[in-house]
Amino acid sequence: MCDAFNSSLTLCIVLAGITVGLQTYEVFAQDPILNFLDAFVLVTFTVEFVLKVWAEGLAPWRYFAGEEWRWNNFDFLILVLSWDLDIVVSGSGQGTAKVLRLFRLMRVAKLMRKVPQLQMIVMGLVGGLKSIFYILLLLVLVFYLFACFGVIYFKRNDPFHFGTLPFALLTLFRCCTLEDWTDVMYIGMYGCDEYGGGVYFQDDQRGGAFMDRFSCKNPEKQKWISVFYWTSFVVICSLVMLSLFIGTVTMSMSESMQQMKKEAEIVGREKRLSRAKAAISTTASNASRRPSRGKSHKDQDKQELIRVSKAERERMRQLK
Repeated sequence: MCDAFNSSLTLCIVLAGITVGLQTYEVFAQDPILNFLDAFVLVTFTVEFVLKVWAEGLAPWRYFAGEEWRWNNFDFLILVLSWDLDIVVSGSGQGTAKVLRLFRLMRVAKLMRKVPQLQMIVMGLVGGLKSIFYILLLLVLVFYLFACFGVIYFKRNDPFHFGTLPFALLTLFRCCTLEDWTDVMYIGMYGCDEYGGGVYFQDDQRGGAFMDRFSCKNPEKQKWISVFYWTSFVVICSLVMLSLFIGTVTMSMSESMQQMKKEAEIVGREKRLSRAKAAISTTASNASRRPSRGKSHKDQDKQELIRVSKAERERMRQLK
């Protein structure tokens, strides 16, 4: 029953994503069938919330503060925003409705909880946030050093890309994505007079608000400096840093996978332990009803069941 209920919830999440996509077309924006499906999904999510809170019995706050408090609070936030959407949209302007309608997209994010593979990826990203933060800090430091170097050496020849420190940082960010980084390198290698990169001109009569930045007034050739500067920057920021990001996320995903497997093993052993306890109680009940088999046989049965129970407890303790 639980598996069927979870499967129906997953189907509702997919249905919610489809309705949001279809409602982006004007012809389906006010379609009554889609509106009915959207209301059905909202009611289904509400029923899910009520059942989960009701399952906590006399301690409903455990839904918000239990073992899965992160996912539960996330689901509750989506539910509240969805109900607020239906209330506000009915009495607000079109602009507000468009903004609030975006919250419906958050329903699709519930798939991250229902699909274990997606949950593993998300937990891997979350688990690697600390390492990713330090990688980003290192990346900012590298950008700053290269930006200062670029302003010092390339400002006169290439004021469009390295006229100021903010422009240099923006140029480096663009080139980090490998977007026309060779053009910027060639401007430094051959000078803005021989290779303008589609940016510079030498006609001083051409005016405009950005004439000083687009005119080539101080061409300088810095072939080897430009080659070393750009090749080292591309290798460090586009290749090495990318590998660090991938490695960090991969390691975190591996740890998350091991944790999920360990939790699954604990659940399995708890089930086996409960079955062992049930077997003990059943055996004791049957023994009380059967004629006496002798004290030695009873003791052997009891010791065997106790041994199995202790072994299961020891395995669970080692896993934890």
